[in-house]
Amino acid sequence: MENKKNLILEKSSNVIIPYPDFHLGKYGFWKRVKIWFIIRKIRKRDKKKVETFQSIDGKNFKTAHDLGVSKCVKCGFCCYYRPCIPTPEELIEIAKFLGLSVKEAIKKHFCVDTRDDEIFYVKPAGINQLDMLGCYIPCYRTFNEGKCVFLDDNNLCKIYPVRPNTAKMGKCWGEPIGRIPVEESWKPDKLCELYPEYKETVY
Repeated sequence: MENKKNLILEKSSNVIIPYPDFHLGKYGFWKRVKIWFIIRKIRKRDKKKVETFQSIDGKNFKTAHDLGVSKCVKCGFCCYYRPCIPTPEELIEIAKFLGLSVKEAIKKHFCVDTRDDEIFYVKPAGINQLDMLGCYIPCYRTFNEGKCVFLDDNNLCKIYPVRPNTAKMGKCWGEPIGRIPVEESWKPDKLCELYPEYKETVY
C-alpha cells in the first residue's frame, strides 16, 4: 500500500515546468497528501497558462507576450497571423534582394489587395494563396491566408535584412502600437506604375 501511495505522488510531480524535488518518501502520509494537492493546483495553473498561448489552425504559438519577455522569440505567430505590407520603396528593395525585377517579384511572391476599393497595394502571399500569385485577391480569399510565403520551416524570414517596416514595428510585447497605415503610401496608380499587368489582372 505504501508503495502505491508513493507511485501516485511521484506521478503527480510530473509538472509542466521544473519544481523543487520534494523527496516525498520522508514525509508522513497526510503530509504527502497535502503536497500532492499543492502540486495538482500548480499543474492546473500551468495548464491554464499553456492554453492561453496563441493558436492558428490548430498550431500553438508561445509568443513573447505569453512568455513574459521583451524580445522576439521567433515563434512565427505574427508571420502566420498576417503578412506585412511593404511600401512601394520597400517592395523595390525586396525585389533587389531577391535578384528579381519588381514585376518578377510580384508574380512569384506577392498578391494584390485593396483597402476600401480605393487604394490597391501588394503584400506577400500566404501559403494558401499560391494559386493567386501576382493576382488580385477577392475578399473571400483573404481569410485563412496561411503563413507568409517568406517564412521558412525554421520560423526565419527569408527577406529579414530588407523586411518591411511593419514587420520591424510589429511587436507582441509592451504597449500596442496600433494600426500602421502603410497602405496610404500606395498612391493611386502607383501599383500600375510598378506592375502594369495589374490592370489586366483585375479587369
